[in-house]
Amino acid sequence: MELAPNLVIADRFRLNRVIGRGGMGSVWHATHLGLDIPCAVKFIEGHYALVPEAQTRFEREAKAAAHLRSPHVVQILDHGVWQGVPYLAMELLEGEDLGQRLKRVERLHPKDLCVIVSQVARALTLLALAAPANSAERLARYTIGRRDRELLDLRERIFGSRMMGAAKCPACGQAVDVEFSVGDIRADPAPDAEQVHLLESAGYEVRFRLPNCDDIASLEPVADASMRKSALLRRCVIEARLNGEPSPAGPWPEAMVTALSQRMAELDPQGDIQLSLACPTCGHLWASSLDIVSFLWNEIHAWAARMLRDIHALASAYGWREADILALSPRRRQAYLELIRS
Repeated sequence: MELAPNLVIADRFRLNRVIGRGGMGSVWHATHLGLDIPCAVKFIEGHYALVPEAQTRFEREAKAAAHLRSPHVVQILDHGVWQGVPYLAMELLEGEDLGQRLKRVERLHPKDLCVIVSQVARALTLLALAAPANSAERLARYTIGRRDRELLDLRERIFGSRMMGAAKCPACGQAVDVEFSVGDIRADPAPDAEQVHLLESAGYEVRFRLPNCDDIASLEPVADASMRKSALLRRCVIEARLNGEPSPAGPWPEAMVTALSQRMAELDPQGDIQLSLACPTCGHLWASSLDIVSFLWNEIHAWAARMLRDIHALASAYGWREADILALSPRRRQAYLELIRS
């Protein structure tokens, strides 16, 4: 069954247009025929609609949300299965995404910008800069490797290909300078985030997808890394069978979890960048993960701080406005700074 405008669902909801699509389905703007009010209807589509575990999770989501009463939670109107397709009808919220907001106001007030940055994960904030043509919903479905690849490209466009940092030797505590290029750590693109993969290990047959940005953002902020890892795998496993029989969503044997983690890393190598390091003092060899999100965010923060200092120095010396200073070319701005310092 294909969803389309003017289609009536369960004799109660007439579909008008698609609001957005995700990894498991879509959300439609609809009309509640009984109440004659606009609403939103969410569907599970494709192979996900045939997976019992996905249907159970969808029903659990509907019942849990229906018991909540808050101005910050949408009201649930109905849920069910229509012609084999699970659906969830809810209150329609009117609003705009960040791209629409920027088109309307052209420039955000610093106060509004701070609120947005505090609410949105740094990774998605940077990703929006790296891929401005894509909606927030599409960016949230990027695999971790695709996200990091986009951020590496953004970093190269802003600061160049050479990357420098420092690491602490775990054996002797000596600070070790690290220098490499973007090309050294750029991996092959991963499969599409919505593609389903199969793993057979320790008697298990597991159908899964790769983790995406939305999965990471949805994890509870717990200190136990193993708990976060287990929660992430539960989100990504579509179906697990043990000796042909359906298996509950964890806990799974360590051998199966390890095999699944390794397979995900093989499919999306950019998602876990490992640097091979050597200490020149004690000769210790070790591998260190590169968090490109934090690396790039700190670089931009440092650049912004330097720019503010330069603006302050030029404004104090010449009485120029910030806009006039920013209008200068970098080379000319640097020339005036050198005159002040001399």
